[in-house]
Amino acid sequence: MGFMLASSAVHAQVNSGDKLRLLGRDYTVVITPRTGTFKNGATVNLQKPGGDVTVDTMKANLAFAPGTQAYGSGDRLFVVAATQGATGVTSDGFYMLQGTDARGVFAPEFSNAHVFFRGDLQVHGRIQSIAYINDTDTGAMKDRNLATFTFTDANYYRWYDLSDLLAIPLTGRTDQDALRNVHAFARLRGDEYLIIAATGDPNWDEAAISGGTLYHVRITLPADLTKEAPDSIKVELLSDPVDVPGLNLGRGESKHIFGLAVGREVNGANVLYMADYAGNLFTQIP
Repeated sequence: MGFMLASSAVHAQVNSGDKLRLLGRDYTVVITPRTGTFKNGATVNLQKPGGDVTVDTMKANLAFAPGTQAYGSGDRLFVVAATQGATGVTSDGFYMLQGTDARGVFAPEFSNAHVFFRGDLQVHGRIQSIAYINDTDTGAMKDRNLATFTFTDANYYRWYDLSDLLAIPLTGRTDQDALRNVHAFARLRGDEYLIIAATGDPNWDEAAISGGTLYHVRITLPADLTKEAPDSIKVELLSDPVDVPGLNLGRGESKHIFGLAVGREVNGANVLYMADYAGNLFTQIP
């Protein structure tokens, strides 16, 4: 897209309860762990180093799915956390947090956890990103509720039926079980989207990351998607790019943010969820 990385002044690290100015609004930041023992007794485990990698890379990507209530048991946050590229390095690579407090915060004390894939790369495929599509449930084990992109097995796209994920947590291979680096992409509203891109390789440890940028864009698609034409997809930058490490949210070495999801609308703006390279969730409440 040819965007320029914006520079920013150095600020103090943002702590839980602090205000953060982002996208022209003030947000209250709540920081919680994305792993641990949750309300329903389920335990979620972080990634661990393995193979020829000696640095913990505890990044995660996110997708938000609303429930039918204003807040509470219905809202869900799907989390994918790619482990190192080595067999025998186990972690929980795909799970769902369900339920929030009145502010929309997911945390062990407020949320239930449902672990779908527990094991090494042969189990969860080192899922890189996830998108929530719908809650269709035909009972036929063919619903396409969630889409993921994985590192393992030639960078497959996979589709998952949520009801089957909830019914059958997997600890074996999933090959047959389901059908400048942008790494987070979320729809904000209408034709507006948020994109996070890293300068350097965001997929290993943080030593390879020299910067990162959050973009707020409008994407206009052609009227007929079946007809290919040069520059047929239009991208308009709606505000100044944001230097992500300059936000001082991330607790990892690079201060970069890996995962991003857009939650419910509150006070005329949406709650934002972010995940860093150190196992934290950041809920930003307008």
